[in-house]
Amino acid sequence: SMIEETLAGRRLGPKSMDRVARLVATLSTWMVKSSEILEVDVNPVLVSEKRAVAVDALVIRKDGA
Repeated sequence: SMIEETLAGRRLGPKSMDRVARLVATLSTWMVKSSEILEVDVNPVLVSEKRAVAVDALVIRKDGA
């Protein structure tokens, strides 16, 4: 998967992968529910034993704003 390719070579266990996947799923759901969002760029994402946190994000709306 794209998540596995992105995280290849990093020392993350299965629980950390689940946290990253949950973050991606949450962002995806948010994008689907909002008809205004075209694209979201998240970088970096910090992953701990408890959660994955998007430190910075760029949200591009469909109207270009």
